[in-house]
Amino acid sequence: MGKKRRILLAVLLVAVGGIILWRVSRPHDPVYRGERLSQWLKGYDPRVTIENKDEVDDAIRHIGTNAIPTLLGMLRSKDSAMTAAALMWAQSAGIWIDRAEVKNVEAARGFEVLGASAKDAVPALIEIYKLKISPESQWMTAYAIGGIGPAAKDAIPQLLQGATNAEKALRYCAVRSLGQIHSEPEVAVPALIRALNDSDHQVRREAAKALGTFGASATGAVPALVAAFKSHDTHIIKTVADALKAIDAEAAAHAGVK
Repeated sequence: MGKKRRILLAVLLVAVGGIILWRVSRPHDPVYRGERLSQWLKGYDPRVTIENKDEVDDAIRHIGTNAIPTLLGMLRSKDSAMTAAALMWAQSAGIWIDRAEVKNVEAARGFEVLGASAKDAVPALIEIYKLKISPESQWMTAYAIGGIGPAAKDAIPQLLQGATNAEKALRYCAVRSLGQIHSEPEVAVPALIRALNDSDHQVRREAAKALGTFGASATGAVPALVAAFKSHDTHIIKTVADALKAIDAEAAAHAGVK
């Protein structure tokens, strides 16, 4: 092993050790049934398949708003370039340490489970979103905001900006959240109509679904939805049909929606 390689390995070992020490020594988060919140949240790790998702959801609900400080901290997580390299090396060596992007996902799912009970966190979530700590942090913060529902309507200006972002993951999360909040149709509905023509089919489908949540308040979207339905876009046609029926059943029937 060359000298440079040994030095790099030593640096990585020190970095991994520091990460482990920091994550172990940080203040304990809330506990439910003998498990810390951070342990329960691992059930939302996208890399892990577990059968007891309902049990994890139940634990988060029992911890309730006491979980908010931990969840906010996780959304602020960002790995430096050195930390990311160290974590990749650790993973290749069989050492399991969560990366910041995984923490972002877990926190967003936690907020979604808390729903409206986490409404007091909205100002902090808006600030985290505006900081653009990392792409993943911003995407997942937008997702978390939507999980709170109508009580998060103060975040609509940020979500409107996100709906036109160059990054499709942020557009998807922003559009999804606009539908979950389903407030201020005078500004949200036009943005969602534009999103029906997004280059990404997942964003288009989410836009149609979001419009449906507005019901009669989204009648202005009927022509665009009819056009989308008649375009035979197989990715979104069912969702568009459902949205049309929710907004204007007569217009849906006239367009040929069964």
